[in-house]
Amino acid sequence: MQNKLLRKCLIIGMILLFFCINGYQNLTIFYLSGIAINNRLGYFTSATELNQTVINLGFLDIIWDATLSFIEPNGANDYTTFGEAPDANDGPPADNYDEPKPPPPPFPPYIRAWFDDNLSEPYNLLWEDYRNYPDTIKQWNLSIQWIPSDYVTSTTINISWNTYEVDDSEYNIVKLCDSSGVQLKNMLTENNYSFNCPAMETQIFFIICQGNNTPPEKPEKPSGKTQTKINVEYTYSSKTIDVDGNQIHYWFDWGDGNNSGWLGPYASGAIASAKHTWTMKGTYQIKVQAKDTSNAESGWSDPLSVTVDNTRPTVKIINPVKGLYFKDKKIRPFFIRIPLIFGNITIEVNATDDETGIDKIEFYVGLLGTKKLGNDTSEPYNLTWKRDRIRFIHIQILKVVVYDNAGNKAVDRMIVRKFL
Repeated sequence: MQNKLLRKCLIIGMILLFFCINGYQNLTIFYLSGIAINNRLGYFTSATELNQTVINLGFLDIIWDATLSFIEPNGANDYTTFGEAPDANDGPPADNYDEPKPPPPPFPPYIRAWFDDNLSEPYNLLWEDYRNYPDTIKQWNLSIQWIPSDYVTSTTINISWNTYEVDDSEYNIVKLCDSSGVQLKNMLTENNYSFNCPAMETQIFFIICQGNNTPPEKPEKPSGKTQTKINVEYTYSSKTIDVDGNQIHYWFDWGDGNNSGWLGPYASGAIASAKHTWTMKGTYQIKVQAKDTSNAESGWSDPLSVTVDNTRPTVKIINPVKGLYFKDKKIRPFFIRIPLIFGNITIEVNATDDETGIDKIEFYVGLLGTKKLGNDTSEPYNLTWKRDRIRFIHIQILKVVVYDNAGNKAVDRMIVRKFL
């Protein structure tokens, strides 16, 4: 018993001496959870309690930190730590908080994870990456690599963290994103993320933190066709920006009780499109709302009015009628049953549409009524049919096709005899 007591006293004395000589900076402490070894003074407690205690040992003035743990089904694992301190740097030069990643194990399999703060070796792979406190927006660059025994087989890696640790930061948005900046997890409310990791290929992730989040601006008024037909699919588009640079989801309300649901995410400023088919006649107001990846919602866009019409327009050829025409002048012999035309003739058409209005009228002639003469898009609707070459067959079909603004069409035709 005395020997054990003596050994304990000697050990305590050596620790105190080492502690005094090194200025309190190299004391190694252990979390009770056994997941981290840190270069700061601590005591046996939970990771959450420790993060809530500010430990100030000269430059070791860590405000908050969180540990990411990485594990795969066969037990290979690793961890990294990120956080903030008032006297830490964001990027070069390296500071006293930047902890280089130890060398990898001599033999695979193993997971290797690190942060990249654009520092030179040996700080290009950081085990612990502390940034300057406080801030309103910050990004940590996380890399993960899987080295299997055969250097070929992929695995599933699970990343986990303690949401209470993350919540100790000054940010109200903390998100794990992929290499394109697309949010994978809200780290304040979710505590893990799993993904398939190919062998030997470094996987890039971002941890993006933001303070006060601003919703996206009101989306632009939707663009697209305003005169449509029943049971035909149409595409509409809109866009907006997010001043925080967050990605954006869009919700299209079609005005008929249906909607697109949240679409995206899209990059800030990118055009978002959605398709819809109306099944009943009427006038509908399309509007769009946006939200960012932190669920901050914009106001509604100005509405786009869309008329859905399935009624054909009316059309009638009012000139020529039966009779004799010479150089666009009519002679009225009662015995002529169809128009008999010499020279030019002005074709006149009466067309109406009470739903969406007339879009255009197309004029056709020929033996089958397939030779197009031209179009007219405004009243009065007419077109001059000029002199033709001398024909052996004088009978032709005069045809007009009218389209309304919804794409509905109607046709009128007559048989004429035209000699010149």
